[in-house]
Formats: sequence, C-alpha cells, structure tokens
Amino acid sequence: MKKKQKISKKFLTNLSLENQQQREKTPPILAIDFGEKFCGIAFSPDGAVIFPLGIFATAEIFLKIKNFLKTKKIEKIVVGMPDCGEKIRDKIFQFVKNLQIFGKKIEFENERFSSKIAGKIAARNDDAAAAKILEFFLSRKNLTEK
Repeated sequence: MKKKQKISKKFLTNLSLENQQQREKTPPILAIDFGEKFCGIAFSPDGAVIFPLGIFATAEIFLKIKNFLKTKKIEKIVVGMPDCGEKIRDKIFQFVKNLQIFGKKIEFENERFSSKIAGKIAARNDDAAAAKILEFFLSRKNLTEK
C-alpha cells in the first residue's frame, strides 16, 4: 500500500494566494458563440468562474451585449471561431467588426468541439458552448502566463 501524502498548510496557503492573485488580474470577460440565428453568451467576472448568461436571437444581440458590457463591467470580449467554411467565418468577421463600436478588446478562441461538448448539457446549447469557449480561452491564457 502506498503511504498517504500529507498536504502542508503552507502549500494550501500558497495555492490559495496564487488563485487569488490570478482572479485579481483577470478582468471581467464576455464570451460569444456566434450563430446565424442565435448567439450564446457567457461571462467570467474573475477568470476563475464562468456563467452562461443566455441564448439570444442574433437580430437583437448587440442590444444584449451593450447591456452586459455596462452591467457586468466587461473589459474583454472573446468570440468563438470555428474550423468550418469561409461563409460563416466571413459572417463572424463582420460581426466582430461591428462589435468594435463598443471599444473593448476582442480576441478569438477556437471553438472546436465546444458545441459538441455543450450538447451533452442541453438541447439548445449556445450559452453552454460560449461557456466552453471561455473555459478554453482562460485555460490557454493561464498556460501561457506561467
């Protein structure tokens, strides 16, 4: 039998401090899973937790985004970019071009498998897919900062 390893109080304290420092330096982020008919939106206030905010008709998405930017004090927007055809990519680039009116930093994140993974959560899964996109983004960001 293996001997149980004890986790020291100092280790846990240092880990807690590292997590707190990470949260303090990560600004609120909004993630968008763009779709031609519906968009999913998710939010992270601190880079540690992620909340799906809802699924909205693409026709009214800019009004919803404007509201979230104001109420959640968003500093960055992450938009999912699929590995699919040029037609949808062009629509996403146009969408992002229009997002620039808000004056926020915008970044892309590969959304490969986000809808598939989120599909295991709910039938209409755009907000869960946006949450996965944000999770991928934050994981990649945390890896590159270390």
